[in-house]
Amino acid sequence: MTKHDDNHDGTRSGVDPGRKGRGFKGAKGRFCNNNCLFCYDDHTTRYPDLAQAIEAMKVLRETQNRLNVQDFLASEATIHPDFFPLLAKAKELGFTRMGLITNGRMLADEDFSRRTVEAGVQDFRVSIHGATARSHDALTRSKGSFAQSLRGITHLVRLHRKGNWRGSLSVSFVLCRINYPEIQDFLVLMDRFSHPVEVNFVQLIPSPVFAERFASIAAPFSEMKAAVEQGIDWLESLGKTRLQTTFEWPFCILPERAAYLHPPGNCEAVGFACPQHPAPCKTCVYLDRCGGVYKHYANTFGTEELAAQTEDRIPDRKTSRDDDVYL
Repeated sequence: MTKHDDNHDGTRSGVDPGRKGRGFKGAKGRFCNNNCLFCYDDHTTRYPDLAQAIEAMKVLRETQNRLNVQDFLASEATIHPDFFPLLAKAKELGFTRMGLITNGRMLADEDFSRRTVEAGVQDFRVSIHGATARSHDALTRSKGSFAQSLRGITHLVRLHRKGNWRGSLSVSFVLCRINYPEIQDFLVLMDRFSHPVEVNFVQLIPSPVFAERFASIAAPFSEMKAAVEQGIDWLESLGKTRLQTTFEWPFCILPERAAYLHPPGNCEAVGFACPQHPAPCKTCVYLDRCGGVYKHYANTFGTEELAAQTEDRIPDRKTSRDDDVYL
């Protein structure tokens, strides 16, 4: 098993979350302080300025009171210069629930974490893609990002224990060839926070940005299956656990573990980012609850792993993902 220090973050050095360098370049540019190997964003998106974002939020507020912060700023909203002004405006408009998907690096600054919580963000989803700095930093191509992301989680947990924050915390771990052997190690690492964490192991979403190297980055379900089962076995050995864990896999890959599977939903569109139903899916009992696999995945690895299921093994359940502020 991988060893980690008492602070969970792999280092005791200072924090430099990397706001500069790969930060903003006018209205376009790299809107993230990571540079993930499998990122589907080509970093050419033009994001609205604060005035435009506020107008869009006003329209949204007419129909709902929940806000996903990154939808109005950038793929990594925490490095946007208007991050806190936008949160302040969202609170002024009456949004009662705010969620943030982030790589967590800016949260490594304790004051930044505190200000973010005080500004009204309740629900955090932090992207971490390895159980070690070696794997995570290799995938993010950003040295020190693993330590900073974990330190960000540490600050959130401390704020919770002090009574300053009562929201939800989840982590997203994109499964790929480099990191899938670390599934159990990652669960062990998250368990050491002694705090409720929703752990989501998600599929690698194909993108034209890295289509040519998809086969070298991704791994077929059949190759990862043993590591997934090992992680689930470890969870079950704990009995009661604070970790709510799901794998974004089709039910037919591990039908006997259906309680842990949360496949992507059905998608009417056609494209790299939309899962599709190959031929084996057409008669499956889960057809209306499972989006299948991404077309580029099927083209790369085939569909021999998929098999129509005749028995529904999904137990009655309600997870936090049913009320997910990010959906």
